[in-house]
Amino acid sequence: TVTVEEKQLAEIAITKVPDTLHYVEGMTFDPAGMELTLYYNNGTSEIITSGWEVEYDFGEPGIKTVNIYYGGKMVELAGITVDARCVTKISILNPADKLEYIEGQPLDLLGMTIRAEYNDGSEEVLTGGWQIVGFDPNVIGQQEVTVHFGGKTATFTVVVKAKSLTGITVSKNPTKLTYLEGDALDATGLVVKASYDNGTTAIITDYTLSGYDPTPGTKTVTVRYGGKETGFAVTVRAKSLVAIEVTRMPNKLVYVEETPFDPAGMVVTAHYDNGTSEPVDTYSISGYAATVGTNTITVTYGGKTAQFTVTVEEKQLAEIAITKVPDTLHYV
Repeated sequence: TVTVEEKQLAEIAITKVPDTLHYVEGMTFDPAGMELTLYYNNGTSEIITSGWEVEYDFGEPGIKTVNIYYGGKMVELAGITVDARCVTKISILNPADKLEYIEGQPLDLLGMTIRAEYNDGSEEVLTGGWQIVGFDPNVIGQQEVTVHFGGKTATFTVVVKAKSLTGITVSKNPTKLTYLEGDALDATGLVVKASYDNGTTAIITDYTLSGYDPTPGTKTVTVRYGGKETGFAVTVRAKSLVAIEVTRMPNKLVYVEETPFDPAGMVVTAHYDNGTSEPVDTYSISGYAATVGTNTITVTYGGKTAQFTVTVEEKQLAEIAITKVPDTLHYV
């Protein structure tokens, strides 16, 4: 008698490597094209193309080994290259909803999506996570905006239009809003704000002012800039007389009794509360008595008075003269 034992698998060997030996991290091992030869202890062998189990880790880049298991035996498939997953191309699926801007407006990427393609054959649609260069809100005209993601770029075009003035407002009135007749307008403290169609505002200083005149009453001062206007109100009060002054004495300050007062050469000046002065001639004069001594002359104008003195001297006999001869001029 003889004993026939069941043949046993002695070893396994990879006799044809898989078609794919180059992967990207995260990919699944593909054994397509691989042939495994089974060697038995009876000297026979057979080739199989499936039915094995594999063990591997493609979770990170590097040169990897895949362990092939069959029938309790193991063989290694070495030299598998695993690359890092990376972007190979990006393209813009939908540009941003807003492609026209007004000078000064920030870039708005709402609605923009891009497609990123990877070296593992996958792709994804992105709604953010990229970097943007090439947009300047202060440069008028067409601009090419570049999207950067994963070391790749794509571009889209926007247009920036010059901003337009929509209006001006007085955001702060001048410090002085009440004037005296004759005062010049003082705009110190006035703050004027310009508004634009891009939603921005700016303080301006090169405006013009009109509508003010220094006569009594309420005045509307008009502020104009860039074809727009606004305004503010001021009040002008009538000037008030605060004093009068004899700024030039009469030519004659010494009199002889019984001679009349002579104001020739005298100048009377009126002073007002707005700091102005003017000569006046509709004054009245009192206090001259033409009697010997010092006479105080009072000048009155607008309820205000000023005084000065003149000297009245006693009259003296200066000479005598026969103004009518006697009736008899012939004697014996």
